[in-house]
Amino acid sequence: MRLMGIDYSTIKTGYAVMDEGKLLESGAIELFNLNSIKERRKYLLARLNDIAHKYNVDTIVLERLRLFHHSKIPFKAILKLASIVYMLIDNFPIVYSIDTRTWKRLVLGRASATKDDAMGYVLIEYQKDVSHDEADAICIAESAFCPDVIKYLKLED
Repeated sequence: MRLMGIDYSTIKTGYAVMDEGKLLESGAIELFNLNSIKERRKYLLARLNDIAHKYNVDTIVLERLRLFHHSKIPFKAILKLASIVYMLIDNFPIVYSIDTRTWKRLVLGRASATKDDAMGYVLIEYQKDVSHDEADAICIAESAFCPDVIKYLKLED
């Protein structure tokens, strides 16, 4: 199975393409220079489509959107993130989501792992010094190849 893990954001979106657990490409798409959320979605979709076509990706795995957090998240920010998720669901044939704590537990060994933990893991396992967005995307993609992961993946439609 060839898939793309995505750590989406309205500012910088990490992505990682894997084939049967082997990392083919990863990076981060910067969106902060674009003014509107509409411009950011359009640019992000174009870039992700280019990457998906380049590698013939058949499955997307996203971090599940959380509507609650220990700090307050402005409603407008939630709507912006949700619009990115729906854009991806509408434009890719198979999209799964996985809970943040679940992929962290599966890949990093504990649900409370931090972004620095993910970056350290990627540095050791893949010899890549990357941003937290890219590290999270790599870990999200890798989690899809963990044993019994299917019970944690939610098909988004």
